[in-house]
Amino acid sequence: DETRTKPREGGLNDPLLGTTDRQYKCKTCNNDMNNCPGHFGHIELAKPVYHPGFINKTKKILEMVCHQCSKLLCDENNDEQFAQALRLRDPKARFATVWKVCKGKKVCEIETAGKDEKDSIDTATGLEKIPHGGCGSQHPDIRKKALQLYAKVEEAREEGMKKEVKDKIITPEQAHHILKHIPEDDLWKMGLN
Repeated sequence: DETRTKPREGGLNDPLLGTTDRQYKCKTCNNDMNNCPGHFGHIELAKPVYHPGFINKTKKILEMVCHQCSKLLCDENNDEQFAQALRLRDPKARFATVWKVCKGKKVCEIETAGKDEKDSIDTATGLEKIPHGGCGSQHPDIRKKALQLYAKVEEAREEGMKKEVKDKIITPEQAHHILKHIPEDDLWKMGLN
């Protein structure tokens, strides 16, 4: 039955994209399998999905930014290692270095309204801290299992009880929302364009 073996039009192996079988010719250039270079196609997906080739990079970016406000967890005014990382010209090297600095941060730094003298001075350097306008939310640990990303979230229990750690799935829609709202200057700082 030819309808079961022939590539379906409008499907993943549409004959307009090039031929995948010796017995059929390409519908775009009318060449056989050896001479057809293949043609670009675009499939509009109903929902976002993780790309297997980029899921590790997506995980690293999600470890570098706040999941509430999409700002970088590090700030060049308060972190000397981060300031040194920004001096790197190579975007790949800058990305790797910024990731190493940011992955240890667990809180998005918040600007306090009533500045306290003790809180506004960095204990390590003795200089005044300059807030970067974060939201103050806790940042979860991110784990990858197969083609899914999980956030290890600590949930407070009743008084006297231990905090419970739960794995919460980061859906592709949530990841897309976070990535879409990263400010332009933070993208450059991460080594992305």
